[in-house]
Amino acid sequence: MDIKEVLAAEQHHAGTPIVVVLIGLPGSGKSPVARSLGVPIVSRGCLRNVVGVTSVTETNLDYLEQVMVHGLLGAGHPVVVVDDHHTRNHYRRKWVSIAGAWHTVFLHMDTPISECKARRGRYPDVIPVIDKLVAAGEPVDAKEFAGLDRGSCSYYGSTDGGVSFAFKGRKVPR
Repeated sequence: MDIKEVLAAEQHHAGTPIVVVLIGLPGSGKSPVARSLGVPIVSRGCLRNVVGVTSVTETNLDYLEQVMVHGLLGAGHPVVVVDDHHTRNHYRRKWVSIAGAWHTVFLHMDTPISECKARRGRYPDVIPVIDKLVAAGEPVDAKEFAGLDRGSCSYYGSTDGGVSFAFKGRKVPR
């Protein structure tokens, strides 16, 4: 399925607003996929640039992301994309645990590390970031959401840079 087919299927299934959470290393293709949807994008990287890396903590960025997502959904947008790497499962779980009134769709861009580095090669300061994320990363598994009590989510994976996605699992509230 391409990304628009995924969203159409999920909107039909969920019947509620959808938050699309992108997962992948820098250079994996997350931002081009986000831009291709033509919906509001909340980008942690852009937030860092706006408020200044030195003046904000990750906790503050979490709060700003959540406020922006809630505000965009509250303004009537049926789909909002959260564009960040989400390589650690506590970042992924956060979006399901706070969901409540929306459905979360996780899109995992499982692009090979060598391709991510090649794409970001003109930005040499990004290569160590990729290495750090790989070292600290936690593999994505649809089962990681099974113990959550709130929200619903679906998980799709792509190994071709976001050209096509395969359904991997769904979690519904208890």
